[in-house]
Amino acid sequence: MLQDTAFTDYRELDDGDLSLGLIAADTLGSPPRLSDTPWSEWTAEQKQTMWEHVEYHTNKIAEITKCWASGPIPKLQLRQPKTDLSFIYAKSGTKKTNDDQKFLNYLRDKGICG
Repeated sequence: MLQDTAFTDYRELDDGDLSLGLIAADTLGSPPRLSDTPWSEWTAEQKQTMWEHVEYHTNKIAEITKCWASGPIPKLQLRQPKTDLSFIYAKSGTKKTNDDQKFLNYLRDKGICG
């Protein structure tokens, strides 16, 4: 008999697959490998930061998978990197809307702005 856990619904759907109903390759592509050529504009520091996070999350997934299969485990000493990964996201331009003009028109209508 299965013990009810947060993963029970996923196990019932796909007991043979520990992907929890998610297939990373479908959403993010294949995970990076050391043999992959990094983007030419990453600095050495940025590449090091990314790999620290990849290593941490890979170990965290292994920890969760071990718990999944064998139950609770002793607390591991995985330290999440303190480095900031915000540089991996493209900077988006400011969204151009009519909001500023509408606001100015509102102020003019109220006689607040000339």
